[in-house]
Amino acid sequence: MNFQYPRSSFKYEELRNLRARIDGLTPNFRELRKLESEVSGHEDIPHSGNSCRKPDRTTAHAKASCLVLCQQIRDHFPREIRDLIYEHLSTEDGIRVQGFYGSWRKEYPRYDPPFSLVAMPRRHFMDAAYVGPDLLKELVENWYRTSTFVISDPITSGILTLLCSDVWGLGLRPRDLLTRVVIQFSCCGTYSRPDALLRNLGLLVKFGTRTHLAIRFPRIYVPRPWCCGKYQKCGGGYAYHFGKILPVLRRLRDGGYKFCVSIQESHTLCSAYGSGLSLEAWLERLRWFDEAPDKQYAGLPAEPIPPNCVWMVES
Repeated sequence: MNFQYPRSSFKYEELRNLRARIDGLTPNFRELRKLESEVSGHEDIPHSGNSCRKPDRTTAHAKASCLVLCQQIRDHFPREIRDLIYEHLSTEDGIRVQGFYGSWRKEYPRYDPPFSLVAMPRRHFMDAAYVGPDLLKELVENWYRTSTFVISDPITSGILTLLCSDVWGLGLRPRDLLTRVVIQFSCCGTYSRPDALLRNLGLLVKFGTRTHLAIRFPRIYVPRPWCCGKYQKCGGGYAYHFGKILPVLRRLRDGGYKFCVSIQESHTLCSAYGSGLSLEAWLERLRWFDEAPDKQYAGLPAEPIPPNCVWMVES
């Protein structure tokens, strides 16, 4: 994500000089990667006699070199430029908040975390022994601000965990740093406990108003044999699903939050926006769609969305 800072913050020449200095640090990063590969190559090799001290010396040299480099970065670059550097170190994938969220920190930094769950590959630049506690804190703050956190099951405690738990153990308040949170609903099971669903979704108002909240419904297909009972029990249809969370959406709207509600088709979100429609008016449109005999349980049409159908609402 590219951030644009006010033009008055930096003069063009100063910014160009700073970027040139960043480019000048490239050889240092190459040397650090070389040292890291050497350390990784010796970690699991058994040694005997005096040769066992070689990995320790290499590790100590790598840590000392990294600490010097990181201190120079903090001394010579303003925070805005440092954030530009940190963006290249953070993951671009969505971070899933579920049962294993944060558990990989217990084994860090020796083992790679399950990337499908947290999408944060193991790197030495997230280790205070290499970068120092001050720069690590800045890295983690940037990680919270630039990452997209996905909560796949809103019935569980995922929202509360994301609000209150700093998985890095630095005493940060994630709710003050997060900028993108996605609530992903499933087609079955999500609505089996409506009280728990509304209670957990009500926690969304604990996020700061700077956090952009996205609520995604799946495309509704013809019920499968293995989920037909659950589907019929919950009522099915977009209007039913949207109506369940309507009280929470009203609170978000009245509180000035930035949020969008969308229907997801495969991996592509429909991008047709409603023009000035209220939440209640959108609910009526969805109810009309569900009751249409030729579209009942059929999901989104294959042809382009007609202009009189509203598939996404943004506050």
